[in-house]
Amino acid sequence: MLANQLISDPLAIVRHYVPDSADVIVHTDVVMPSDKFTIYFKAPDKKGNYPIICTFPGHWMVMNGSLVIE
Repeated sequence: MLANQLISDPLAIVRHYVPDSADVIVHTDVVMPSDKFTIYFKAPDKKGNYPIICTFPGHWMVMNGSLVIE
């Protein structure tokens, strides 16, 4: 829901379409086709499935997955 609301936020592009939410653990900048972007982060200590989604408005429906911590 937060990702879809970004379409009406004129400052969303400045934030790389990342919602302002404590649920966002880590994010990348907007990456153009054929470009690459590498991030390094400390994975959560708590075991579980953490959703991975593209927060560019509308993309989350097909660009999603899970980070599995065992």
